[in-house]
Amino acid sequence: MQVNEFQKTLAARILSYLVENGVEKGSHLPEAVLCSEFNVSRTPVRAALNALEQQGVIERRPNRGYFTASDSSDLKVLNMPEPLDEKLYFQIAEDRLSGQLPQNVSEADLFRRYDVAKPVLQRVLQRLLSEGLVERRPGRGWMFCPVLDSPRAHDESYRFRMIIEPALVQEPGFKLDEERAAACEEKHLAVTEKRIREISSIQLYEMNAEFHELLAASSGNRFFLDAVRHQNRLRRFVGYHWVYGAERAIETCNEHLEILRTLRRGDQAWASALLRRHLDISGQLSPYEKRASAQSEAGPQRIIQLF
Repeated sequence: MQVNEFQKTLAARILSYLVENGVEKGSHLPEAVLCSEFNVSRTPVRAALNALEQQGVIERRPNRGYFTASDSSDLKVLNMPEPLDEKLYFQIAEDRLSGQLPQNVSEADLFRRYDVAKPVLQRVLQRLLSEGLVERRPGRGWMFCPVLDSPRAHDESYRFRMIIEPALVQEPGFKLDEERAAACEEKHLAVTEKRIREISSIQLYEMNAEFHELLAASSGNRFFLDAVRHQNRLRRFVGYHWVYGAERAIETCNEHLEILRTLRRGDQAWASALLRRHLDISGQLSPYEKRASAQSEAGPQRIIQLF
């Protein structure tokens, strides 16, 4: 089976998924689970699994499906380069945050700057478009949407969130979505219970955003949900470049879990207070001073070693 660039990228993402979740040797990899995890159909998943089988990462058992051939600790040593799409996405995010990319750019400008194949650039631009981070301009131009690109914007965002998010959990129609909450809780527990040893900055950001959007959606008020989603879009570029270290990542997960436990007890007032405290602590950790320090040393973390 011939593997195209998208399927190669998917194969690398599946490998990262296995490592991040501490998957043991002999674990079953159901196609349906992977399709759901990466929001793709069975065809690219099967092609990606075939590519990983050729790498010796997994093995196919007749009439049973695919199984891991190694422990997750052994998978990290495999020579699987970071997908071009992810590298380019991170580079664009970094250049935009540092002011090296102007608000308005053309595809020709981006081709010259990054020297990548046209399909790679177009896929990344489509991803940025779907995430609300860029907009199309007439012709072949693109415009970056506003992000939290300064200490003032960061502070204003957290002050805004400290007003609306504690309020939304006290809405009269608030009802915790238990199915989504259980899935969210499981990801957080994997971190706090040391079931995974490392996590990518993207995965950590998405977990965080998912938690806050879960609470907003449970409020039953569409305007709260829209506001929280908008704030998550604004902070995505910064969130993808983690600079706070493993300790804060674990603390964040514990704070989220405590809020979920409190909501399950039906104590919305205390959950509101805990949420405000959580946002207050997070808001005081300015990413801009940390980013400057990190860039002078090893750069922002893409993989966070937890334990």
